[in-house]
Order: sequence, then structure tokens, then C-alpha cells
Amino acid sequence: MLEGLLHDYASQGGPEIDSGKSTQFINTDLRLGNTGAATWFMQMAIGVMGSYRDGGASAAINLRDSNEASIIFITPPSDAKRQQQDASGDIFRSRVTPAVDPANYAAPSVEAILESSAGQ
Repeated sequence: MLEGLLHDYASQGGPEIDSGKSTQFINTDLRLGNTGAATWFMQMAIGVMGSYRDGGASAAINLRDSNEASIIFITPPSDAKRQQQDASGDIFRSRVTPAVDPANYAAPSVEAILESSAGQ
């Protein structure tokens, strides 16, 4: 509903929204499915993460009532404040050590293949 309205607005001369770029618009119903009563909270969580990483404001828009919309704007702390926090400002980075070493899946170099075949 909102995405269609934004595209209609753009066709009438408003700003163009590319719904394929998650920095501009995320259709949570399309990407996450129906999350029910948690939809607005999911939108706020995604907005917090996006605003924190990319800077700028995000908006969570609830259109569950056909006669009204609820909008919450989310803004990140300043760059200086983010840099003071853990992980040099990326508090959403993964802290889990992979169970499998990604180096085990690196493509072998030509030199390594030649050395192993020469040694046999």
C-alpha cells in the first residue's frame, strides 16, 4: 500500500524511491512476510540498525489502520558518540567465531597446485 503510494507520488513529480535499495525503502511485508503485531517493532529495529550504520534518519510507518498512519522517526547518535562505543562504532557486528575456518575454502593458487603435483 505505502510502496504503491510512493511510486504514484514519484510519477507525479515527487522524489523517486528505489524499493530495491534498502538504504531508501524496505518493504517489510515483502521481505519478512507478515510479522503480525511485531511488524512495527521489526521496522524500528531495522531502522535503528540502518541509521546507526549509515547515519541519517529512518522512519517506521504503521499502516494497520486504513484511516491513519503512525510514524516514528529514528536518528542515530553523533559520529563521535558512535566511535566511543564498542567495535569502533559498529555495535551490530557479529561477535561469533565461525565454527568453520573460511580459509579452508579458499581457492588454491596455481603455484600451490604446481608445488603439490611436483612433490608427488
